[in-house]
Amino acid sequence: FPGVGAEIEESLRSWRHIATGGVLVDDSSEGSVRYGPFGVPLVRYDVTDVDQEKFVFASSKLAELYFAAGARKVFTAFQQMPVLNHPDDISKLRQLRPEIERTEYFTAHLMGTCRMSAHPSDGALNTWGELHHLKNLYVADAASLPGTIGVNPQVTIMALAIYIGRRIVDNFRRKSTF
Repeated sequence: FPGVGAEIEESLRSWRHIATGGVLVDDSSEGSVRYGPFGVPLVRYDVTDVDQEKFVFASSKLAELYFAAGARKVFTAFQQMPVLNHPDDISKLRQLRPEIERTEYFTAHLMGTCRMSAHPSDGALNTWGELHHLKNLYVADAASLPGTIGVNPQVTIMALAIYIGRRIVDNFRRKSTF
């Protein structure tokens, strides 16, 4: 929420009348995860102008939905226009073209950070989810995807886990049988 002190306190007092929502954007950028100082992972991701346009468009559509449902104001992720007080503000938001650097982003699913590929030069994992250069270490989550898939990856991750898990079990059984 925008504001501090009494302003944010007033907003939070009406928590029973607050709904949250988010938008999924099928982004075109790539990021990286590396070790930083003291072994702390550093996640880097640079939003492109195209992705920002998608985010503004999707956020404005969500605002339309909220106003149509009776919302009196809509909080946004854009520092340049953090609150929409009327449906007419939506077109103002689109015309404003909020800056990437002044937008708050959130992701629940980092995808494609440890990609599957038949060839080590194109991905860290083989097609069974096992690291190319370290046998018996498997990755069975969204990291193994080739990139973003444009939808919530829950079902895809479950399918990958089953697929890779079966391979692990088969390998274990083969090694246990003499």
